[in-house]
Amino acid sequence: MSLAVAAWWLCIGFAFAPGGTSPDVFAEYQQGLHGQYTNLRPPLHCFLLGAAGRLVGTPAPVFWVQTALYFGVATFLALRARRRAIVAIVLLALFVALPPSWAIAATLWKDVWFDLAILLAAVGLSLPRSPLRLGLLVVASIGAAVFRYNAVPFGVALVAYEGWTGVRSGWQRGVAALGLAVLVALSPRLMDAIFDADQQWSFGTILVYDAVGIYMREPAAFAESPLAAMVPLATLREAYVPQASWRLMGEFGIPGLRYYELSPLREPMTAEWKRLVLRYPSAYLKHRSMVFSRMLGIKMKQQLSLFGETSTRGLFPGPDTAHPVHRFLGAWRRDWANDFPFKVWFWALWLGAAIAIAACVRNADAVALGVLIAGYFALYFFAVEAAEFRYGHPLLVGGFAVLWVASASPAPGSNANPQPLSAMQARSARSEPEASGVHGRVAAPSAGSGSGPVSTGSPSRFHAIMWPSRNATGFTRASQSCARAIPARGPCSQ
Repeated sequence: MSLAVAAWWLCIGFAFAPGGTSPDVFAEYQQGLHGQYTNLRPPLHCFLLGAAGRLVGTPAPVFWVQTALYFGVATFLALRARRRAIVAIVLLALFVALPPSWAIAATLWKDVWFDLAILLAAVGLSLPRSPLRLGLLVVASIGAAVFRYNAVPFGVALVAYEGWTGVRSGWQRGVAALGLAVLVALSPRLMDAIFDADQQWSFGTILVYDAVGIYMREPAAFAESPLAAMVPLATLREAYVPQASWRLMGEFGIPGLRYYELSPLREPMTAEWKRLVLRYPSAYLKHRSMVFSRMLGIKMKQQLSLFGETSTRGLFPGPDTAHPVHRFLGAWRRDWANDFPFKVWFWALWLGAAIAIAACVRNADAVALGVLIAGYFALYFFAVEAAEFRYGHPLLVGGFAVLWVASASPAPGSNANPQPLSAMQARSARSEPEASGVHGRVAAPSAGSGSGPVSTGSPSRFHAIMWPSRNATGFTRASQSCARAIPARGPCSQ
């Protein structure tokens, strides 16, 4: 299976290298080439693209690395399955073959690196409690935060979950959770400082877009707007669409409102946004609901940003669009572009089903991962600016990751992740009467019953915790068989 995935990776690479592009990619690539960064783009991603460009004249090395990690980590997760391994392999085949999956992985978007953070988090959660598990989760959380600034809540919640559940003592778990959360929350600021990124008003696009959306529903509110002196309402009305904000604030948007020109409006538009939301909450919610529904793909024949462009604007060599493999795969993904696999709502249902399955098999880590991804996506209701499919791609990756984490755990009752005994529990286990046995408690026969001892059917807590996890299921079965085989006249001979 690994060889098949590797062959598929090479096909994707030869077809689409150096990767799908967009205006975001061009801006990040140029920032990286010139070493001049802003906080409007993740500086680390810009640096990687620029470093590759300076090294070989194209960002292709970033493309090859990210696709290798995307398919490689997924393969590792699938091959770790300890229950229903065949299902895990089938999931892997779907993950690597479905166009909505590889079409995004074959772009140069920062969103792919957030997907990689989710997969790495799944690897960590599939392991027993250990320093390795904690390290993987911290790296995944920081990676999510520094490559996708709006993923900071996801990263903070992930390490807080591990800190809270991985430490037994109450005050220690609180300190661990808080310390890890602060580390992840500060990582984007630290990255900005490392790359000396120019601080612009990155949050301004959301507030200005909300304000314009409210003006469209409440025109009277525009009279008091700071924008009234800059642009007529008719111009805003012409540029406003609920599918995307780029006509307002994109590279070719309204002068003075382009995303890199918003810093002078920080204070007046922040106050204006507060005024509008408090005075016109219904208009605000209607605007947000419409944009979010478009991002889900509802009432959209085709969503935006399905798989990027092949144009490179002459900045670096593009893919060979005449190559037969490129033509075949490109036609395949275009044929799917209007179907439900390229709609975010479908993958929202997919993630919900995955969480339900993880809950049924009682895997708390898998459920937690799914809930954190769903919570991250739910925050888009207040922040999304465009009906782009890539914003919902974490739901696709998250659904597969949740199922792989659930399949990496052994069957119920096998105790794959034993927790260490506290001192009190250890003393209690040592002081248990010898009559309880090491293979299960044996009750004495009742007086005059004439029957032999009866097993309670479960091993002692001490051995359930301390016995090696991979032998736990066999141990339990052996102990139950032993208890049933005890003759009335004496102990088990096994």
